[in-house]
Amino acid sequence: MAAKLIKGLTLAVLIIAAVGALAINLVKPTTMDGIVYDLNPMAETDIVQTVKVNPANGRDIVIQRWSEAEEEWVDAGAVEMPDEKEASVEVKFPDDWKTLAFSKWRFVINRSFTAKEYESEPITVTTGNIAEIKKLKAKAAIVMCVTDGNKILFDLNANKQLPNASTTKLMTAMVSMDKLAGDEEIKFSQKAVETPDGNMWVEKGDKFTAEDLWNTLLIQSSNDASVAIAEGTSGSVKKFVKAMNAKAKELGCENTHFKNPHGLDTDGHYSSCYDLALIDIAAMKYDKIREILLKEKYEFTSTNHPERENYADTTNDLILEGYKGHLGGKTGWDTLSGGCFVGMYEYGGKQYVTVVLGSDKRFTDTKRLYKYIRDYYSGGEAPGKVGIQPDTGETEEEVEIFDIEDLGGSSEEEEEDDEDLSDAA
Repeated sequence: MAAKLIKGLTLAVLIIAAVGALAINLVKPTTMDGIVYDLNPMAETDIVQTVKVNPANGRDIVIQRWSEAEEEWVDAGAVEMPDEKEASVEVKFPDDWKTLAFSKWRFVINRSFTAKEYESEPITVTTGNIAEIKKLKAKAAIVMCVTDGNKILFDLNANKQLPNASTTKLMTAMVSMDKLAGDEEIKFSQKAVETPDGNMWVEKGDKFTAEDLWNTLLIQSSNDASVAIAEGTSGSVKKFVKAMNAKAKELGCENTHFKNPHGLDTDGHYSSCYDLALIDIAAMKYDKIREILLKEKYEFTSTNHPERENYADTTNDLILEGYKGHLGGKTGWDTLSGGCFVGMYEYGGKQYVTVVLGSDKRFTDTKRLYKYIRDYYSGGEAPGKVGIQPDTGETEEEVEIFDIEDLGGSSEEEEEDDEDLSDAA
């Protein structure tokens, strides 16, 4: 009798084990494809991801947000899937992210009788345009965090093609520095001497080192220096401008086209805030450009007329003010372009590039962009120290000029109203 009982129990255990094994084999892993894990949306948009789930089985995709306060994942919404083996599902994020500069999310699917549970990796969201920047005068502007992979934190018509004046000279400097060492001697042609609104007061035949001309180009925004640099680098302005456009394309600029090396208003010469941000990021990888853009003044002489003293005074008011965290920038101004400025800013251990185009208060606008960074994206951290690592490694036509370029850094009388835009704000 005991033997029969043992035999029966053994058979029962074997049956249960077999059924359990069968059940385990029937429970399949759940997969989800199509997730984008690093998002950088503007607050006025929606986040919608289309994902493919297998098996769906009529379960819910639960959307969870990481709560810093509770230090845990909290449910924020859910999307019901069809009762099918495989389904493509649109998942719309709850609007919570629109008020958060940074947030983390994930998708969770609970276990079913035939499918295992699923948890996605965290999805990071960096929200741009999290707040309006009041009193901004620019036609277009951008704030981009270089440290975080060029995340866009503010976008006002950032891809709009606009005349960009002397911000062009960042590209002029890079193209020349790619080919010259700096000690080369460059002679001024009559064409260079006659460049409209030149501020070097030179004569045909005057010679300068390339490095001296790079300094006056970027510090004082010298138009005549830009033409001399173009000719001294490539043999002609036409060939040089071709190289400028080729480099812009190489950097990923899709809304930029250069017609000259100085940026004076010319039909068909334009850029965008987004493209200029890319250009500035590339330019700041050049040791020489970073060094020059921080100078208030530069003194030099012609190599064949050492008795003539030349001076270059910065056109950048933020350098003159000693604005904390400002790493240098390039000004621009002409009748059609209005005021322009491309600047690099460091705060809270991160670096940012800002661009304003078409502004009659370009420095005040830039300070507003810097304050926006401090207010919404710094997390209250004290300034840190990071660095951009250095690099290793069409038809020329007459230009009608409407107004003069910047001749001095304090030419604009910019009112900041009663708003505190100081670097210590």
